[in-house]
Amino acid sequence: MAVTIEELHQAVHLRLIRFAETSDRADLMAAAGVRDAEALVAAATELRGWRRRKSRAAARQTAGLLHYARDLLNPNERDERAARDLFDGKKPVETELLAASRRDRVPGAPLPPVEALAFTTQSATLASLDALIATIRLGVSDPVTVDDLSYLIIMADAQESRWGRTQDPADLGEAVETVRQAIAHTPPDHRWYPNRLSRLGGLLQYLFVITGNTSALDEAITFAKAAVAAVTPEHEDWAMLQSNLGRTLQMRLAMTGRDDDLDAAHEAMTAAADSDDPLPMVASRTGHLQQLTLARFLLRGDEADLHQAMRLAKWAWERTQDSDMNYHDRVLDLARTHSTYFRHTGEAAHGHDAERLARRVLTATAPGQAEHQEALRLLEELSGEPHGR
Repeated sequence: MAVTIEELHQAVHLRLIRFAETSDRADLMAAAGVRDAEALVAAATELRGWRRRKSRAAARQTAGLLHYARDLLNPNERDERAARDLFDGKKPVETELLAASRRDRVPGAPLPPVEALAFTTQSATLASLDALIATIRLGVSDPVTVDDLSYLIIMADAQESRWGRTQDPADLGEAVETVRQAIAHTPPDHRWYPNRLSRLGGLLQYLFVITGNTSALDEAITFAKAAVAAVTPEHEDWAMLQSNLGRTLQMRLAMTGRDDDLDAAHEAMTAAADSDDPLPMVASRTGHLQQLTLARFLLRGDEADLHQAMRLAKWAWERTQDSDMNYHDRVLDLARTHSTYFRHTGEAAHGHDAERLARRVLTATAPGQAEHQEALRLLEELSGEPHGR
């Protein structure tokens, strides 16, 4: 969901109000505020008609005040120029901002219990996320204590949620740096240490997906491996951490074709699938293991992998309910395996089964869905002719 101009305006406006009330320099100087101000002006410029004229004036006023206040705290050419341009060369007179820039910061209120903040980042507006980030930044100790670390993770959740709203990689990058800070202060024997390593690996994986930065993916794998190494097979999160590692290695395998990644991913996903976790979760992990096993057959030609891929595909499909979001993926996994058998052995029965399963997905999904398109591709491979899209 795209961020609306109203939401951007509220976020910048409330950041200014917080500064006027608290003199919180870190909150005002946060790079996210500048990004929001620039996005606000850009969004107002794209509007048409009378709404553009009215919104453009309000957007320029609010964004200009942000740059003006920043320049009061830290005189610099960028903010001074931006404020001058947005106010058409005029200098704003904002006594509240000027007074706030000359006061000491108001001490932050005691942080509420972590449990009270656990779900506050879900479906929150930019302004709410910014307020939460500012509250935690003010409330944690300096230096950070072990008791503060859970709040840092919530702050990272808020920064990640900002990225979910803005799609700006800089927001995700800030979440990465916050989790790095939490890990730096977490003792290796702390119960949350492995999960925080894995959390950082997941954020770095997202960063790779949206930026294409391969070093982020390499680092994601490093942290995913460290998370697995930090626990024993008896640990309650052993299977989850193995699954995270396997999927990250699978991503790099798809990008580079590295042979060592294939075996390492297969080993991790085998461990992940062999667990007592809830059946839907195990079935999903088994599906990923099946895909890796089939890929290994296609790369190396060992028929044992092909037979194993079929067993895994059937097992995962039979244990995935029709209402499960992964159901069509499991059907497609089985269809691809039958198709591979057909191409490898020439047995017509496997070709018929692959076609039947692909048509089942085609009928049950909408044309725009990825599963629908994958079913079409599979049918084209089987028939050698294009199908209607």
